[in-house]
Amino acid sequence: MLFILVISVASILFLSHWYKNRNSLVTNWPIVGMLPGLVWNSDRIFDFFTHEILDLCGGTFKFKGPWFPSLDFVLTSNPMNVNYILSKNFLNYEKGSEFREIFMPFGEGIVTSDSDSWKSQRKNLHSLMIKNNGIDEVDIEDVLQRFDYDNICLLALGFDSKTLSVLFPQDSNRNAFNVIEDALANRFGRFC
Repeated sequence: MLFILVISVASILFLSHWYKNRNSLVTNWPIVGMLPGLVWNSDRIFDFFTHEILDLCGGTFKFKGPWFPSLDFVLTSNPMNVNYILSKNFLNYEKGSEFREIFMPFGEGIVTSDSDSWKSQRKNLHSLMIKNNGIDEVDIEDVLQRFDYDNICLLALGFDSKTLSVLFPQDSNRNAFNVIEDALANRFGRFC
C-alpha cells in the first residue's frame, strides 16, 4: 500500500513539473537540473546551444545543472555581455582553477591568466593588433596562434620555434598544436 502511495505521489509531482515546464526550451528537472536535455543533445551540443537555446533566448541563457555538483553556468553570445565580461568588468569574472587545469597545455598566457597579469597581456596584445606597420591585411588568428605556439615552446620546452618570424614558416609541430587546441575545445564543450 505504501509503495502505491509513493508511486502515485511521484507520478503526480512528475506530471505537474512537466506541465509547468512544457513550453521551456530545456526542462529543469528536480535534482538533475537540465542535464537530461544536455545529454539528449550531446551529439550536436554546439548547434543545440547556439541555434536552439541562445538564438531563442536573446543571446543569454542560464543553464541549471544537477544540484549535488553545482554545475550551473551562463552561456552568452550577446556582444555587449561578452565585452562587459572580457573587458569592462573582467576582475569580477575569475577563470578559476578548473578552467586553468583544462587549458594547462597553453601555459600561463592570456587564455589562463587573471587580474593584473591578464591586464598587462591584454594591453600588449591590443597594441599588437592596433599597429599593423603598413601591412594592409593580416590573418590575426594565424598571427595569434603563431605567437601562442612560440611562447609555449619557449616557456615549456626551452626553445624558440620562430614561427612568428617575418617569413611565417610552416611548422608541422605547430599544426599538431592546433589539433590539440581543437581537441581541448571539444573536450571542454562536452563536459560543461
